[in-house]
Amino acid sequence: MNGLLVLCLGVPVFTALLFTIVLAPVQAQASTWAPGATIQEAASIQATQAGLDALADVVPFVVPENFDIPAVIEGEGSCYGFEFSNAWVGIGVDDVRLIPRTNVLDIEADLQVWLNDSSDPFYLWYDTCLWEEGCWTRVDPFPVYVTMPATMDVVTDLDGNNVIDVTLGTVTYTHGLTTYHLDPDFNCSITSIDTVLDWVFGFSLIEFLVEIIEPVLDAVIADQMGDIEAMLEDALSAARFEDVIAIGATNLEVMVEPQNIDITPNGLEIYAQGRMFAEQGECMVDRDPGGSLKTSTPVPDITANPPGTQVAVQLSDDIGNQALYAIWRSGLFCYDLSEGGDFELPIPLNTSLLGIIGGEGFTALFPESMPMRIVTSPDESPLVNYEGEHDIVAEIRELGVDFFAEVDFRQTRALGIDLEVDAGVDLAFDGTLGELALDVTLAPEDTVIIASHNELVAGSDETISDNFGGVLEVLLEVFLGDLLDQISFLIPSLNGVGLSSIASDPSGGGDWLGVRATVGPVPYDNSDAENGCGGEGGCATAGPNAVWWFLPGLLWLRRRERRR
Repeated sequence: MNGLLVLCLGVPVFTALLFTIVLAPVQAQASTWAPGATIQEAASIQATQAGLDALADVVPFVVPENFDIPAVIEGEGSCYGFEFSNAWVGIGVDDVRLIPRTNVLDIEADLQVWLNDSSDPFYLWYDTCLWEEGCWTRVDPFPVYVTMPATMDVVTDLDGNNVIDVTLGTVTYTHGLTTYHLDPDFNCSITSIDTVLDWVFGFSLIEFLVEIIEPVLDAVIADQMGDIEAMLEDALSAARFEDVIAIGATNLEVMVEPQNIDITPNGLEIYAQGRMFAEQGECMVDRDPGGSLKTSTPVPDITANPPGTQVAVQLSDDIGNQALYAIWRSGLFCYDLSEGGDFELPIPLNTSLLGIIGGEGFTALFPESMPMRIVTSPDESPLVNYEGEHDIVAEIRELGVDFFAEVDFRQTRALGIDLEVDAGVDLAFDGTLGELALDVTLAPEDTVIIASHNELVAGSDETISDNFGGVLEVLLEVFLGDLLDQISFLIPSLNGVGLSSIASDPSGGGDWLGVRATVGPVPYDNSDAENGCGGEGGCATAGPNAVWWFLPGLLWLRRRERRR
């Protein structure tokens, strides 16, 4: 990506997706982030109770069909005895819920538990020396309610990176087993069995069955805990992203990592810190104000999301402005073009171009074509606006384009133009294919052309503004190429659950971009898509179950890296 592309868009979609701020003069930026400073609360991932309800479907709570129970035989060979044999326990999962409480996320599971069935009953027998009774029977499914409390903390791993650690606490469960769940078709009297067991052996039949089942439940739940912890940590690992992204000749260092995690009855929220940095270009030393705009507005509260919000990513203008400032500061917008240089254009790079732009006055001033230089002057770091006509609008101001030619035997600035560019980006998600598209809008009508220096041909400012739009359109087509076509990539699902819709709007008074998604069963998979997150160099860098699906700027970065 080279040439005058940078004049008009710079880092076209990436910057548009990452950044926002209401336009303010550089000299008014009383508070700035130093180049490469780590910005606290740069972004936030918010999952409401509705979102946790949808995400609960991916919790890996799977149990085997049944478990054999060792026989219990007492008093064998005497007239006083008890036998419980040929028994097995069946367990099924009805529902799994994620319930946020203060500092704890409860994982609740509704199970159905039963003993044997009509085709394979267990044997129950007792003998008190006065009377004896035995029968083949079963226990119909009864409910068991399991609660696994999970705590989550941001810790530093062996590489010095912030990651989220998940720990499951003591598991509790209650059951709803009553005599009504005992097989109504067996040939024994439940009342008499229960009475005799209590009178002779000192326990009730319900208590006996619960004691038989409890070790099975303990083993099943213990077996689930490791998988659930791993699943949650794997999913939350997506809150960290670190890479070096090549954008033209600029290497942009990108780092976003969890800073803190907060669990309240309103939901789960991960606060992330981040930094964007690129080395300073020589052409920017005198222009650099010393940092990016700092607004430090608080993260919009999770309760401020519209009703029905499931998952939202809040992206601050501070981290966005820092990224765009880093790219601008690198000198990516600095170009010096001349005929015979590194760029081949379908328009002349000599003084005849001035006639095309400025009309007859410039044609008369330069009757014969002469060499000419075009030099850019990126005097102000671009910013973006979440409150424009598109989902995101990247605003570029004070981008000068100066035309130097020989006048009266000396090199002089024959014409100076300032560009004000508004580049729009809209998010479009296909929930059937799992495809997220970024529709980039950049047309001459999105650009204000100002003749800022026109001393040679007075009165031609309007002609210059009108004609340069046509030249700019040609330059955009040459340098942007297919970037103005719809950019898209595939998003994977997990266990049949994924994004079903995406929408964005400004939040926090316009200093934040809220990207909101609905989650649920989806028809797509995309785990092995060549250009999706499962492809080489894809989103796997940030974890296979990326929560940052909802941060399209980072996804676009990965996409652009693959397209080079």
